Amino acid sequence: RLIKPETEFLGFIGDDYQRIFIKFHTVKKVHSEDTYLVTGNTLVMNNKCDLSGTITIKQIREFENFHFGADEIYRDSGIISQGIIIGNYHLEENKNQYHSGEFKGVMSLQWYINKNGDIIYDRISLMSSDEYRNNQYVGTWIDYKTKKEKTCNWGEYRIPFSGDLDYGSAEFAPREKYYNKGWGPNK
Repeated sequence: RLIKPETEFLGFIGDDYQRIFIKFHTVKKVHSEDTYLVTGNTLVMNNKCDLSGTITIKQIREFENFHFGADEIYRDSGIISQGIIIGNYHLEENKNQYHSGEFKGVMSLQWYINKNGDIIYDRISLMSSDEYRNNQYVGTWIDYKTKKEKTCNWGEYRIPFSGDLDYGSAEFAPREKYYNKGWGPNK
């Protein structure tokens, strides 16, 4: 439940920060405790591909020091634990579709456990931190035919390692020079 995004992923592919839309339609845990099957699709310009693969959890780390948001408004909310999930992903586009490839890399997701013992997607700092981000993916896309690799990163609210693409202060905002790469104001 945590891995399926709550909002639209923001993402880029390639050194020119071409916009990529990545949607997860289903995220299902397999019998082992650490692997999830993912289905969805990608869209770059007008090229849409079906997507499937796995996310494998490699580490679950608990923070020693908790964060409680602006003015520590969550201090008395009964948070028991906070931390981060770190995993690997391998997602494949349909090989029969035009300009398709595979995605490989690492992901991270922040969480907390509330007073009822529920594990919750951590959005505590959403309204109080200009750099808030979660559900982050860093890796590469490899073209099936040419074997050419491109950097491909995505995430919720912000994109990791997005260089000068994002100049927003309170939220993600693409620079105008990237509008022709799918980041136009009406996209």
